[in-house]
Amino acid sequence: MQGRPSRLRTLPGYSAEPRNAIDRDWVGWNRRFAAYIGLAILCVVSLIADGPGATRFANVALLALGVATALGFVESLRGDRAKPATRRRSSAHSSGSRTSALAVGAISAFASQMWFRPGMAIAAGDVPPPNGVAWLSRLFLPWTWSGSDLGSPSALEQQLPWAFVVWVINVAGGSAELAERLWFAGFFTVATIACLALLRTLGIGPIGSVIGALAYAFSPFVVANLIPNPVVLVAFALLPALPTIVVLAAKGRINARTAVTFLAISGPLLGWTYVNPPTLGIVLAAVLITPLIAWWIYGPTGARRSLRVLAFGIPITILFSLYWIVPSVLQLQQAAFAQLAAVTDWSWTESRATIRNGFWLNTSWAWAYREYFPFAPAYEVYPLSILKFAPAIVAFGSLALRHERSPSGLNLLRMSTAAAALALALIFLGTGTNPPGDVVFNRLYALPLGWLLREPGRFLIVADLAFAILVAITVQRLVQFDVLLSRVDTPNRFITSAITVIPLVVLVLTPGMPLLTGAIVPDNRAPLPSMHVRMPNYWMEMASYINQMPGPGGILVLPPDDFYQMPYKWGYYGSDGFIGQLVSRPILIPGQQAYFPTSAQLLSVEELAANSITSYDWQLEGNLLGVLGTPWVLVRDDLDTTFAGRTFQSPASLVGALQQAGNFNLVHRSGPLWLFRLRGAHADEPFVAPHFATVNTLTPDLRVLSRLPDQTALVSRSPLAGVPTV
Repeated sequence: MQGRPSRLRTLPGYSAEPRNAIDRDWVGWNRRFAAYIGLAILCVVSLIADGPGATRFANVALLALGVATALGFVESLRGDRAKPATRRRSSAHSSGSRTSALAVGAISAFASQMWFRPGMAIAAGDVPPPNGVAWLSRLFLPWTWSGSDLGSPSALEQQLPWAFVVWVINVAGGSAELAERLWFAGFFTVATIACLALLRTLGIGPIGSVIGALAYAFSPFVVANLIPNPVVLVAFALLPALPTIVVLAAKGRINARTAVTFLAISGPLLGWTYVNPPTLGIVLAAVLITPLIAWWIYGPTGARRSLRVLAFGIPITILFSLYWIVPSVLQLQQAAFAQLAAVTDWSWTESRATIRNGFWLNTSWAWAYREYFPFAPAYEVYPLSILKFAPAIVAFGSLALRHERSPSGLNLLRMSTAAAALALALIFLGTGTNPPGDVVFNRLYALPLGWLLREPGRFLIVADLAFAILVAITVQRLVQFDVLLSRVDTPNRFITSAITVIPLVVLVLTPGMPLLTGAIVPDNRAPLPSMHVRMPNYWMEMASYINQMPGPGGILVLPPDDFYQMPYKWGYYGSDGFIGQLVSRPILIPGQQAYFPTSAQLLSVEELAANSITSYDWQLEGNLLGVLGTPWVLVRDDLDTTFAGRTFQSPASLVGALQQAGNFNLVHRSGPLWLFRLRGAHADEPFVAPHFATVNTLTPDLRVLSRLPDQTALVSRSPLAGVPTV
């Protein structure tokens, strides 16, 4: 029967090459065969419970997919590359891009609003409540206090982007909660749109790009790691955005000057990610490998263009970033490199670091604790126990698809193999000191600055982006195949494509359901309180009083923390960083387990000061506060002393003792907050010590001050004639 004219040859990436000719390509056939084996084993992994058996199957799946990827590289070499596009784009292409951006932007913006409660901030763990603007006045000071020291090189400049948002909202009369909402919603939405832009720039169609961008934003990695971490959130947006700029230049869609300008503008945001140095390293590594990807996909022309952009862009970005780079370099001298490098200091975070968990982008140690993720048990029961592997199966499905011999078809294969190789390598390396990745990771960790690789599960954020590229390619090829089946010009092609697209959307979004429902910020997570926090007014009132007090001197905050996250009666469990944000006067509230931790001696002195109060040793207490330069003592009686497993001193006992002290006055009380002041000349202003004694150590035991005359200073040096020596 005579058929009607076909329009199949007009399809992007379609080749009229006979099927038997394609089938004779043994490399492509074996690539697909290995991918089918890997996908089949991955399906088996999704059906069995986590354990040694599942781990072995996952390792085999990794090997099979690795073989498929290697064969894909070989197959990709046997054809021409598509030429980089010119700067002209059709109006239809621009319209489709705008529609796609609006779609993914609306979905991500809507989802982010589900995380908040009216009048409440998101705060827990390392992220304190955002209330307080007093810290803005210290933003560009070269030397300041952190709360965990008596003064050090300041690097608050890193927080300029957040400071700008807080300042603008404050000037406009808005609340800190509003600033936080805009920050989280804005960067989550930007991250989704940036991923969409990267996928469209790579030449992937609008449907595949939309689903790929949603897979990036609503992945299990985001569920387990991103909320409420504002630093990782910014890196999450920069990770696809900066490579997009370089790829646009590599394709000739924007000129080098425009690309360099965009890179330079990102400088302040890069400074924000440096708050956690490995996070900045992730973003920079992604940018630096982009020319290699451009060469692989677009050939020497694309590589030269992207290298030209980086050759000019990196120095100019550094120049624009000197305001935070210089203070950060100075601050590096205070970093505890020895502590950071010790594997025992962080190896406990690898309790879930396996290939199996890497495939569904979730190796977070906290996932096993219901107080952090109350919804986690749902991922271990049907159907979510299977569907959490769906993004990986869809992603690596791109390795099992047939790609035509046309330049555009081979480019899709090149993108697929590059993204798959990156994802598989990071899943392998993400096991850290656990097998099988330990054979490589341990050697890398032993290199200089190897401590930047600690907690390697964080690097799965790049695998998440690689998954997005693979998902987009898979969807595009399946949609093209459906169009082929529907003979292109039939009125049912929309329905035919929808039958494929809608299930894929469900598959990639289901593992991220807590992000869509708001469960990602839980209210019920016993024994911990809700992640939605409303700071009590008495903290704001006390901060206002302290900020208006005349005269010099810092504040010692008691009782000493027994852990860097503290339980408060007003429904907050986390870092004490909010106190420094509220107060403009120097405070001392030492913390541990940070990149720049408190010295052991300062911790012991703070503990000694608290013990001196409860033991009524007022002479020693006065001398200690004089040494510390903190004549003011703030006692927090709103700490929850009934919280299980905590051993900090009773605030009530400190308050009771200070009320009986002859050399302390109660100067202000706001609710359960008590502010006392040490009396004496040296408490009011800096002074020259009338006496001093020498001591033969740089870390003296300051209990000796109770045996020396009042206001005696200790000097670490060799003995002097006629001077007391300790």
